[in-house]
Amino acid sequence: MRNIKIGLDFDNTLINYDSVFYEVALSKGLITKNLAKSKLKIRDYLRSQGKDNDFSYMQGEVYGPSIHMAKESTNMISALNKLKNKNIEIIIVSHKTVKPYIGPPYNLREYAMNWLETKGFFSKEGLNWPKNKVYFESTKEEKVSRIVKENCTHYVDDLIEILEMIPQNINRIQFDNKNLKKWQKGPSFSDWNELEDILDI
Repeated sequence: MRNIKIGLDFDNTLINYDSVFYEVALSKGLITKNLAKSKLKIRDYLRSQGKDNDFSYMQGEVYGPSIHMAKESTNMISALNKLKNKNIEIIIVSHKTVKPYIGPPYNLREYAMNWLETKGFFSKEGLNWPKNKVYFESTKEEKVSRIVKENCTHYVDDLIEILEMIPQNINRIQFDNKNLKKWQKGPSFSDWNELEDILDI
């Protein structure tokens, strides 16, 4: 089997926050029940109401103490288990500041690590990853530098903006949760079970 090392984004790639944004925004009276359970639709709605700061504050809470309510992306755990059983090396490289830009100084990286732990990433019965396979970087540029430094052959991200920043010698794959098919420079998938076929392993 050819040498493969896969880098994975965290936010909105491994983890889905849509229902958490909805519940938190609803509890704060920022939206009504009929708004879709979508982070982007909630963000766009609040921006249209001149409530950008409300969204930023809420983002800190969602990525912080409310992260425990977030679900894993469709079939993500089972897909990563299949890759583990094939001895594929996988790391997480994500742009995540230590604290929110505004609001209470939650340690966002610690909350993210706790979420990974609850999903079995570090347990022997689960994916059994060492914690040093998780890299949280403070800027997008540092994230891309880490992907290159770690010699990733493949990288999965939900953001086209990030994929465009990654050198073309790395296989750039989009996790396209909404199945919009806007990434034209590589494969995309909306269900993690599709990743094995994309990798052709």
